[in-house]
Amino acid sequence: MFTETSFNDWYAQVKTEFTKAGLVLPDDIEMMELAHMECMEEKKSVADFVAESKAEQNG
Repeated sequence: MFTETSFNDWYAQVKTEFTKAGLVLPDDIEMMELAHMECMEEKKSVADFVAESKAEQNG
């Protein structure tokens, strides 16, 4: 479910979910800020973002 959130709140959720999923969180904070803006624009939930990231990291 999509919820409009600030970058800091979104990033905290993403960090938690990436850890749960065993994913590597990118070190580039600017890239994460862009991902946040994209998620807010597309109304993409953290769960959807994590699922897409998992697919990308797992090939």
